[in-house]
Amino acid sequence: MLLSEFTTITGVAPTAEEYEEIEKEYYDFDGDKHLFCDSWVENGGMYKLLNERYRRISQLTEELDAKDKQIVKMKQAVSTEKNQIIGNGCSYIIYLTHNHSVSFAIAELLGQLKRYEYWNWSCGRVICDCRIPSIYHNQGLYYAMAEHNNGDWNITPTYELHILD
Repeated sequence: MLLSEFTTITGVAPTAEEYEEIEKEYYDFDGDKHLFCDSWVENGGMYKLLNERYRRISQLTEELDAKDKQIVKMKQAVSTEKNQIIGNGCSYIIYLTHNHSVSFAIAELLGQLKRYEYWNWSCGRVICDCRIPSIYHNQGLYYAMAEHNNGDWNITPTYELHILD
């Protein structure tokens, strides 16, 4: 029996994944597709399907909530580290990427864009650099960075972090 036939006979439209489970029941059933569909509906198949959907939605919601909490913690950690980093009076523009060639090309551009007298640029692999938040250390990333003093020590330092890819 095809998924479309099952839907036509029962009026229930399961997903392809849900239908795989229904199909297993059908293979074990001793009768034709119409008898199976009638039996499936009479024995609460639709309610079982809805309960499974509810269970799966609840599980995914819990996983999403956990990820959201993890993101909040990561943002707080980055914010804290960022404030510590710019405490030295310098400003930073940092690009992170998984591609070494991209980081090198950006670093070359940063070198050409020298906007302030004290403008240093660099690039390399993110291993353990105190100017880059630790959650990005040893993640197979490369950086391109401009570190500068904006020319006025009375202006609050800035910190820009751009993640490419």
